[in-house]
Amino acid sequence: MAAVETQKVWAIHQIIGTVDKQLDPNFRNEKFIDDNRKHLMTVLDIITFCAKQDIPLRGDDESDQSLNKGNFLEILELLGKYDSNVTKRIESLPGNAKMLSPDIQNDLLTSLASVLLDYVKSEVEIASCYAILADEVKDASKKELLGASLRYIHKGNVRERAIGFIELKDMDAGTISEKLIELLKPFELDPLKCVGQGYDRASVMSGIHGGVQARMKGAGYRNTTYVHCASHRLNLVLAATAERHPLMKSFFDILDLTYSFMYGTKRHAVFIDVQDERYPNVQALELARSCSTRWSSRSLEVERFLRRFDCILDTLSIFGNDNDADTSLAAKSLLGSLQTKKFMTILVYFGRLYDYSDFCTKAFQKSTATVSSCLILLADLRERLVNFDFDKVVEYAKDLSGKYEIENFDVRDTIRQRRLPERFREGYLNSSVGHTNASNFEELEILLRQNVREILAELDARFGTDQSGIMKAADCCLPRSQNFLNKQELNTLSELYAIDIKDCEIEVFRSFIARKDESQLNTLIDVLDVIDKDIFPDVFNLYQILVTIPQTSCKVERMFSSVKRIKTRLRSQMTTERLNHLALLSIEKDIAETLCYNDVIEHFKQMKHRRFLL
Repeated sequence: MAAVETQKVWAIHQIIGTVDKQLDPNFRNEKFIDDNRKHLMTVLDIITFCAKQDIPLRGDDESDQSLNKGNFLEILELLGKYDSNVTKRIESLPGNAKMLSPDIQNDLLTSLASVLLDYVKSEVEIASCYAILADEVKDASKKELLGASLRYIHKGNVRERAIGFIELKDMDAGTISEKLIELLKPFELDPLKCVGQGYDRASVMSGIHGGVQARMKGAGYRNTTYVHCASHRLNLVLAATAERHPLMKSFFDILDLTYSFMYGTKRHAVFIDVQDERYPNVQALELARSCSTRWSSRSLEVERFLRRFDCILDTLSIFGNDNDADTSLAAKSLLGSLQTKKFMTILVYFGRLYDYSDFCTKAFQKSTATVSSCLILLADLRERLVNFDFDKVVEYAKDLSGKYEIENFDVRDTIRQRRLPERFREGYLNSSVGHTNASNFEELEILLRQNVREILAELDARFGTDQSGIMKAADCCLPRSQNFLNKQELNTLSELYAIDIKDCEIEVFRSFIARKDESQLNTLIDVLDVIDKDIFPDVFNLYQILVTIPQTSCKVERMFSSVKRIKTRLRSQMTTERLNHLALLSIEKDIAETLCYNDVIEHFKQMKHRRFLL
């Protein structure tokens, strides 16, 4: 047995050479190195696959006797069943050089992430300008992380690329700005080419004196314009106006209570059975849960409620006769609240309101969102709200009330009315003016119209302020504008970014655009695509800056979603470095799929001396 083992070692050394030959820089065994690289590429494929799918690589027990060695080893074993070369390469390697250990996985992840970031760096270096997006999140191990991404234009398309996460020890503006600069340092970007910063509205980020945006300007990024995420602003508009009025707040409270009631195991099963009975060939719908920070969840909540209102009523009716007193009381209470014309009218109203606002919400969350597209969508939303058809809402609510046999306008008020003193009786107002409730459709319509007016006022307050003349400049850069490329309108932006557009260049460009089909030039990106950089250099730079300035920080929010999928309760001991590498491969899947493994292997080879010849 000892002789057989010695013979195996001797056979390996015949391929890779003796120690003195291995240490000789001029010695190379091409076939052996080629086999090693093929083996390492198989390992890289498995690691990349697991990272893109957000699944763990390691298992609790990776011994040979284990029935579940973890995704990495199990996938490798599966590949070996269909490709004998994979198994042969592993068996031919020494036990201490199979390249399957957790440490090797970490090194390969580091190399993959480094090559991916080099790819991003090569793209952003070509761009004439870029913008920074950043936000903070707390992971499963309670660590506070700062995530960042870059926005730029590459080959005529807007790119938003993640550049990673870094751990925060403190949440003050100084620490955050230092860590953000640390994340940007490997890219060796010119701070003066940075044209925008996109953060949330927290004072630590947005403060004009000591916030992150102000500190970044003081650190050399002086040409940047701070932009509050448009999607977040619209969310605040709708959330603020809904929570402000007691009638609207109580409406959403009823929706949340209904969701909580249906969450019970027995109740949920009955709710699904009722749906299967009423809609036999349609998949059952779950009631959505609202979230105060995600207005789209409110939209989904109302939509599901409208679509399955009949099933909700049937389920509550069933449990209204339940033997359990608490369940029966809760079901009857909810039934009494839902079976009113007032509730139905408000439900239809919000359903129609979300049909309008959802277009903006979804468009604002796209990485291609620009100043001009946001302005167009906001103008359309405003117009729809101004012309909101309350008659259709009331008419549809009455039809649904008749369909579900709802007769009461409101829940009967069982609270004893306070007797007014004689001196107040003559001055008592018996109308809906200044009231927070409504006793008929006319009074309810007054309150709903008031809610629409509040939304319009909030839109003006949160979107009306022109930041550094960006909105005005973006509007006059669209060919449909009456002030198309009016130099006075562009003044503020031109001074901020030191762009001196000559009058003759503007005149020639206007003539150039006049010969184009204006119906094909609806956005800034459309116009940018037809500009020749050599003929109109200053105009080209102006449009590039306007397109690059971020309007949403949703890219960073999506990065946080990946973090929550990767670092779960069962993987809470993962280091921030490993999380960062896995997250980058998951977020930038399109780059991960096209990475050159030879570049990755070269980086892996240079990290430290390897006994494994590459």
